Amino acid sequence: MSNRKIHPIMLTADEREAFAEVAKGKRGQRNIAAWKVQPATAMLKRGESECGATWSDQKIAEAVIATTRSIENGRKQAALQGRTS
Repeated sequence: MSNRKIHPIMLTADEREAFAEVAKGKRGQRNIAAWKVQPATAMLKRGESECGATWSDQKIAEAVIATTRSIENGRKQAALQGRTS
């Protein structure tokens, strides 16, 4: 089975920085609702860059404590409707 994604996500530097700011809320550095932190963290891990490929959906699910299916759905939604939807 290949690691090629049906819905690849490419993040710009600005998008990556914005998601990183939200993801910091989990570590108590910012007062951000937990329901926003998990998707932001997953988006950072699924976003591809010039430096290399993204994590597998299964590995992301384990890291953010979610199901693989929810990660797949998030990837699809981000690809079709936009990264912040």
